[in-house]
Amino acid sequence: MKSHTLMVAVIGMAATSACLSAQDRLTVAVFDYAGVPGPVMSPAIEMARGAFHTAGIETVWLVCQFRQARSEGCTRPLPPLGLYVTMNVVPKVPAEQAGHAGFALTGPDALQRPRAYAAYTVVEDLAKKMRRPAWLVLGCVMTHEIAHVLGLKHGEWGVMRATLSPRDLDDVRQGWAFTAAEDTQLRAGTSRLVGAREVAEAGRR
Repeated sequence: MKSHTLMVAVIGMAATSACLSAQDRLTVAVFDYAGVPGPVMSPAIEMARGAFHTAGIETVWLVCQFRQARSEGCTRPLPPLGLYVTMNVVPKVPAEQAGHAGFALTGPDALQRPRAYAAYTVVEDLAKKMRRPAWLVLGCVMTHEIAHVLGLKHGEWGVMRATLSPRDLDDVRQGWAFTAAEDTQLRAGTSRLVGAREVAEAGRR
């Protein structure tokens, strides 16, 4: 997701009432390396959870705090490695990703190492520029990057636009994150990811 050039566009409205199957459930482990305040992290996660729920995907979120390279524990025990999507919230992204609020592993790598990143300092800067709460920007960045892990590319509308505007954020806040076509792609991507993890887990038994 690029963090420059604010553009205004109308968001596509997501279609919703898909039946949830066992394969439409996804665990997301948020590793907080940036020390995000609770009043920012909690509503950001709830907004992201709602966006995926509207797309027909139930998500379970775990939050793990890291300070000075030490883990301060997670909100609940982590599943075995590889059985969840890792969402790393870091102070800033690497130099090669400069100017972006986040990035994600995509393609075959996403099935082996499903992980995404959000840069909290960039999130805070965007929140100030767009006069929107930091939790809203963070929630949109996390949703955007996890959707990349699940196979979505940048789109013309909604949370998958490469550059989000204040209006985009407001629409996502109202529950209009993905288009109907993106909902379908997300569910297919979740099934692929869950299926690949189940095969890997069976091989470890």
